[in-house]
Amino acid sequence: MTTKRCFGSGVLHWVGLLAVLILAGACVPVDYETPALGTVVVGGGEEIQIRALGALTRAGELGVPNQRGVGLAVADYGPIKGHGVSMGAGLDSLCSAEGGAAAARTVLGDARVVGVIGTSCSVAAAAAAPILSEAGLVMVAPSTTSPSLTSDLRGGAGSNYHPGYHRVASNDLYQAEAVADFVYNELGLRRMAAVHDGDPYTSGLTAAFKAAYEELGGSVAVAMVNKGDTDMIPVLTEIAAASPEGLFLPIFPEEAGPILRQSSEVEGLAGLVRIGGSLIPI
Repeated sequence: MTTKRCFGSGVLHWVGLLAVLILAGACVPVDYETPALGTVVVGGGEEIQIRALGALTRAGELGVPNQRGVGLAVADYGPIKGHGVSMGAGLDSLCSAEGGAAAARTVLGDARVVGVIGTSCSVAAAAAAPILSEAGLVMVAPSTTSPSLTSDLRGGAGSNYHPGYHRVASNDLYQAEAVADFVYNELGLRRMAAVHDGDPYTSGLTAAFKAAYEELGGSVAVAMVNKGDTDMIPVLTEIAAASPEGLFLPIFPEEAGPILRQSSEVEGLAGLVRIGGSLIPI
């Protein structure tokens, strides 16, 4: 005999994106299969469970405010159709692919969860999105901006796009176009260098800047560092060989700091115009 749980009636909507369907007077088996993406079943009198995934350690300046913001939003919004909303403990996605995947799998371990707010970093979102989407869960991201997560602005899906992923932050293609226009038309520079660390955010923004800047008539020499690198003299020497007039650094502080400090040690780089991405105030 199949054990069943009985539910109340009504239709719930979580911030317009996390839609929750409560079946009217229905009884659903405990082993109920994952429903269509964005549709979940909540029992009568039960809380609506969401989870927040964010970078709480590395790049914590992104994740910690997001986590607190989710808590404030839950408290401010209050119950939905008589159902309380709970976010549980925040999950650290570590601003890494491994952290994003691990946090997503932790979410799947709790069958009560109906949706996710997160992640903080694009690299974590690229790993978490396929796991959550396949499970029928929606993820609404507050700060992941890589073009690969959504589209090329012409309707073409990005390489890391999955149907359960949505974001309320801007696509970095817009940031890249704005920076390129500023550098070329306002600063009058024609030769730039740009540095990325290979993850979806830094590489995506670098590629988008290069495309936008070269379309205007400039040239960009692109170099790559590894996360955790501290000796930047080799990459700075490579950059200097291109004789750039400016340096675009859409990377994280841990790698940007050594580049900025050591650039004075390499001939031709001391007087460069330096421009940070959205994470680096320079």
